Amino acid sequence: MDESTHGSRERVSTLPEGRKARRAAAARRRADLDASFEQHREPLDRFAYAVFADAEAADEAVQATLLELRRSDRPVVADDLDRWLLATLARVAYAQSRAEHTAEPGGSDAAAARVALVLHDVCGFTFDAIAPLIDRAPAAARQLAVQARRAAGTLETGTAD
Repeated sequence: MDESTHGSRERVSTLPEGRKARRAAAARRRADLDASFEQHREPLDRFAYAVFADAEAADEAVQATLLELRRSDRPVVADDLDRWLLATLARVAYAQSRAEHTAEPGGSDAAAARVALVLHDVCGFTFDAIAPLIDRAPAAARQLAVQARRAAGTLETGTAD
């Protein structure tokens, strides 16, 4: 047997080891992501329930957010992971709510209003940060939140951000 054949066999025999190592690394990353996600799950559950007022729809949105995290290239530990998760959940919740209410008059606005209100009043997001999540301008996001507050019967907080 010559050297070139022998070298080729060594490469072939190491490929399964390389695959095993990649799979193990992927499994560790997924476990780390899942653990990080679980640390933030309670506020995500509260946010989703505040938007949907339905446990099943809220859980579906939270699970979709976990899938987005797994698909992302985000580092496992990040200072802004909580805000990234909330922003991602807001996009998921808005899309899910909009899809559920498309047949209703103003369905898209109602979905955007709920998301804007909860992100602003509960999570402390600015309207500048909320606007791209609901496909609106910051002034429109602010107005939708005002409408949602009125519809919910709560007083306007008067914050101008």
